Amino acid sequence: MSQEKILTISVAAYNVESYIAENLDSILITDVRDEIEVLVVDDGGNDGTLEIARKYEEQYPGIIRAVHKENGGYGSVQNYSMQNASGRFFKILDGDDWVDREGLTKLVEYLRDTKADAVVTDYLKGPDKDSLTRVREWRNYKEGALMKPDSVHSRPAGMWSLTYRTSVLRKSGLVLPEHTLYTDRIYATIPFSYVRGVAYLGDPVYCYRTGRDGQSVSRESRIKHIAPRLLTGTKTMSSGSVPTPIRSRSGSCSCCPHLQKTWTRSYSTRKKSKRFQKKSTNAVPLPRQEWAVSSPS
Repeated sequence: MSQEKILTISVAAYNVESYIAENLDSILITDVRDEIEVLVVDDGGNDGTLEIARKYEEQYPGIIRAVHKENGGYGSVQNYSMQNASGRFFKILDGDDWVDREGLTKLVEYLRDTKADAVVTDYLKGPDKDSLTRVREWRNYKEGALMKPDSVHSRPAGMWSLTYRTSVLRKSGLVLPEHTLYTDRIYATIPFSYVRGVAYLGDPVYCYRTGRDGQSVSRESRIKHIAPRLLTGTKTMSSGSVPTPIRSRSGSCSCCPHLQKTWTRSYSTRKKSKRFQKKSTNAVPLPRQEWAVSSPS
């Protein structure tokens, strides 16, 4: 009888043949690897990433699953993984990044018995393993304690810090837009409105590589793709894709501060983005249906 998977890690692997082995090795050296499912999704790449991933799948059956699909962009990769994940919890990991062994082990151990729907952890960032800086997402919260989302008044957690309960992701009906950059804000906010309990763990898990050529977060890329970046934040507000805030029995809005801060910040840039769209010939709005949040089944 196969062991239950506590955590599914979705690895977006587009042309990362130079990094994918380091990525997978960082997961496989942990003592909890048998409780982890790794979906390595090659999004129509044209290098040797898929071949490397398949060799890992042969060596670690039941842990690594290598998948090839036509190119659909980052959102399509996560849509596939959310639909096909078998783990109780779900976490995103880019193919050129890696995880901290100790942090991942502690996370899985905590996930075994927690009642939290989302867990926020610190992360590390830097150009390589020898030049990492710790990013503290939340402060002044008791580690491991179950909290109500509306009691959290820290800055919104980013994609790198979040681990969601898979059933909550599916209940939210989240479908990320395809062929679009900067979908992380959508991923970090819409499902969070369905979270009933959240916990914080201080040990860093995600190790985020900076300074790589071609990254969407590089200065050059952000300038080149400023229109889609603004649209990603503002169309979530303006196109009706944001779900109705969860309301308490008394009828008052119980949307947590995590969402209020992010949506308010998005709304404040709305007029600026509209002015930018008028000036930019490259700012082409996406079809409305690509931004729809499907109704929960």
